[in-house]
Amino acid sequence: MEQHLHNLITGAISGVIVDMVLYPIDNLKTKVQAKLPFTIFETKNLYNGILPTLIGTAPASAFFYCFYELSKKLLTEKNENISKSKLYLISTTIAEIASCAVRLPFEIVKQKMQISTNRSMINTIYDISKTEGLFKFLFKSYLIMIVREIPFDYIQYFLWETFKEKAKKGSQKEKDARREKLKNNISEKYPTITSSVCGGMAG
Repeated sequence: MEQHLHNLITGAISGVIVDMVLYPIDNLKTKVQAKLPFTIFETKNLYNGILPTLIGTAPASAFFYCFYELSKKLLTEKNENISKSKLYLISTTIAEIASCAVRLPFEIVKQKMQISTNRSMINTIYDISKTEGLFKFLFKSYLIMIVREIPFDYIQYFLWETFKEKAKKGSQKEKDARREKLKNNISEKYPTITSSVCGGMAG
């Protein structure tokens, strides 16, 4: 239970931080795709639509990491010889299905706000429900998001886990000596840095 709570909290925090840092780039990408004029010097417009993003990111990221780690744990307990490719595929699929169910409504509102200037979140939600047919639109978008996200997440997390394992094994000569292992193995000495580098390479 404590580990699941840890995954929920760390997932939520990491998701919010990533979105806050990278949101302007995501905003510009949306404007380019929609062929809308933009400038990087209008700070307010760069963060237009960030509120629904942050509201949705925290629970969605928490759900993803919690379900991802929980799925891995249950699958390995049930079958210790499960292949890594199958393990990561099933785990990321379950995690993404749970995460997208939470993230999708906020993602749609975010994109609508990015391409519409000076629109509040409430007005954007009202417009979507009035013009699109909210539940039908959400269901269709949910299926599209899952089909798009699962292959990406599978490849990313498969590479991330693989790189982490390689890093743990790679920089030590005397595996039987714990002291030497901690001294020589960068991944053991700096696990956060190693995980970050591996995640960056995978992404």
